[in-house]
Amino acid sequence: MIYEQLIKLEIDSKIDSIALLAKAIRAICGTVVSDEVMLYNIELCLVEAVANVINHAYHRKPGNCVEVVITLDDHHVTFQIIDNGDKACIEAPQTELNYDSADISSWPESGMGLFLIYRIMDEVSFSEHEGKNILTMKKKI
Repeated sequence: MIYEQLIKLEIDSKIDSIALLAKAIRAICGTVVSDEVMLYNIELCLVEAVANVINHAYHRKPGNCVEVVITLDDHHVTFQIIDNGDKACIEAPQTELNYDSADISSWPESGMGLFLIYRIMDEVSFSEHEGKNILTMKKKI
């Protein structure tokens, strides 16, 4: 590995903070990813992951820290989303979503964000370290 860069970003646990984080992540990843579709997909996964932390780990209560650690190297972009909130009971999502796209009442009420994350990212894992929840996502570039 010739090149490696590590960047840490922190936001408050407010849904309003996600838009700025998404723009920062897009700009950072744009230094090593030139494919616009891949950039969009990476941004989508980060937005979904951070929204899940704010909604489920922190129950939409502001004043808590959501940390995003981005590691860029020659072949991958790796993200760690770190929080001190409630531990989520997260299982790998279904491999396919069964719904009628023309019938909004048939759409799943939850789990679509995780479904997208698992479909888009090359590696996804959850861990705990010193009381912190860590979601790690890795994408080959």
